[in-house]
Amino acid sequence: MRSTAEILAVGYVRVSTDEQQTGAAVQRKAIEDFCERQKPPWQLTTPLFEDIGVSGGLPTEKRPELARLIEAGRAGAFQRAVAQAVDRWSRDLGELIGLRKVLAKHGVELHSVREPTGEGATGELVWNMLGAAAQFERKLIGQRIAAAKQSKMAEGKFPSGRPPYGYCWREKRLERDPKTAAIVRGLFAEFIRLGSYRGVTGWLNAQNLRGPSSELWSPATVRIITSNPIYAGQMRHKGGLLKAHTPRLITPETWEAAQVIARAITRHSPASRKSDSPFVGAIFCGVCGGRMQTATCRKTYRMFHCYRDYYKAPCGNGYVRLSWLLEAFAAGFAPLVKQMVSATQRPARPAPKLRTSQPSRLRILRAYAKGLMSEREMRRLLADMPAGPQPAEIPTPSPPDWWAPSREDFRSWFLGLSLEGQRRVTFEVVKRVSVSRQQAKFETVWGEFVVKRPARWDRESP
Repeated sequence: MRSTAEILAVGYVRVSTDEQQTGAAVQRKAIEDFCERQKPPWQLTTPLFEDIGVSGGLPTEKRPELARLIEAGRAGAFQRAVAQAVDRWSRDLGELIGLRKVLAKHGVELHSVREPTGEGATGELVWNMLGAAAQFERKLIGQRIAAAKQSKMAEGKFPSGRPPYGYCWREKRLERDPKTAAIVRGLFAEFIRLGSYRGVTGWLNAQNLRGPSSELWSPATVRIITSNPIYAGQMRHKGGLLKAHTPRLITPETWEAAQVIARAITRHSPASRKSDSPFVGAIFCGVCGGRMQTATCRKTYRMFHCYRDYYKAPCGNGYVRLSWLLEAFAAGFAPLVKQMVSATQRPARPAPKLRTSQPSRLRILRAYAKGLMSEREMRRLLADMPAGPQPAEIPTPSPPDWWAPSREDFRSWFLGLSLEGQRRVTFEVVKRVSVSRQQAKFETVWGEFVVKRPARWDRESP
């Protein structure tokens, strides 16, 4: 029979990575020697509770062996629990204090081989100080890792971790993956040809091409890949682009063409035009640069307000009435329309000769980016083009379907349209509107103009 004075103990081993098997063996040996040195010696039960490849910053419920140890302690299976150091139990002070309180209710004491803490109030103070030091060390480790990643990115090196789709790790360097690099090139080519995330998704799934995380592709995955500059030999760092020391999968021209289409899709997507109000998706705050959102007044969208005024520190730009924006646009855009009317009455100039070595698809996208054609015309031309690149000239940009040379009085005609008609016009010609407390700057496909903001409209609420 077992003696009543015998003390049962369990050991807890934890290492942060699977490769630290040597460290786990050292912890086991230290725990065994510690139990044998006690008077009388503690009876160490086997096997030990071991969390291999588990971070000390994780909560108890996410560490399976530690959770099993707590359940065994509640059942009265032992009286002592031993680890090599306090930071093996946890690197979070709150978790460490909670763990000690839970086991103390059931008569279980926590011990550390490296740091004897003693008993009573002094022992509790030393234990808490050691736990705070372990938490501090964990945060320092995180800061050093983040600093190392930022230093690598500043040098154009890709930090360690999961490689982007199309690449693989070879001798700690990012290299092309022969199996997936061709898929990435085809993805960009189809995205430029179709101009749609869903269209590219359907093409990939029809080809039975495996995605980054599953067999089926999704529009979100296509969007993530087409927005990653690493494929063009660049890397994002602190809001800018740096040259990356990684092999390119696509040319810079292909990357530029994909970004032009992506910006057009983002701005003109249905999600950014839920209110069907003019200027939605194209109006920005001139104070902080954030996007301005619609605000309702009597269940209709009659106002715009800065995003920061609701969710962050307010910038003080206040509300902007839609009626004033429409009047300002009509007054400032009318002279540009007159110039367009005069230009159409002149003899047509021959289209400039372009180098046939460039893909015609890219020239169309550049023409759209410079405002030489509308988005509708751009999409139509891209849809009619064959899959392969063929030399072609940029077509002469045609005016939108709502425009006619005889409408010289653009202001009265525009303000007389319905809200839906005004939305169609602004959707075709307005690129960006920046509204500050003093003025509103309109960027259109035919030029830019600035309209001063009257004082009576400043900071007016619905």
